[in-house]
Amino acid sequence: MARPRKLRNPVVVPLVLERELYEAAKVVAKAKGVSVSQLVRKMLKQYLEEEAVKLGIQLVFTDERRVREHKSARAILMQKKLAKMRREMRELEGQVEELEAYVNALKRIKGNYVYDGGGLVGKEELLRRVRERLKSLQKWLTSLEKLCMMLEQMGHDVVEEAKRLVALEERIDALWERV
Repeated sequence: MARPRKLRNPVVVPLVLERELYEAAKVVAKAKGVSVSQLVRKMLKQYLEEEAVKLGIQLVFTDERRVREHKSARAILMQKKLAKMRREMRELEGQVEELEAYVNALKRIKGNYVYDGGGLVGKEELLRRVRERLKSLQKWLTSLEKLCMMLEQMGHDVVEEAKRLVALEERIDALWERV
């Protein structure tokens, strides 16, 4: 009589390991009283569950036969926030460029008054408006940085976005020095 199967739908996966890693797995498996295969299956399942939580997805192991992936509400919201952050970052970059051009134009003007739309306005008044705008851009930048860190904690790769945020922060700081 044949022994009953341990796995219902097994798949043999060729796996190449460093000898040290395999030897360590044998020692741990022996100490736990299980086979190396059982140890590797358990560790892989645990790792996949942890990564799924980080990525905001839910893995459902049904009878160990197939794995279904369900997007959790958290994952859907994080993807939406990531898209919003990228959109807002482009908008913020555009506003910083406009402000840089405005400051450049103000610095080139020699007089104390500037024609701005409906009449003459003092340069100091325009510089005050620029400072207010810079403050609001800095607040916006700070909220985007917090969102970027939160997305990273959720397992999203936002390194490029973080680099862009740092570059924007440097440009805003440079504008502060000029006004």
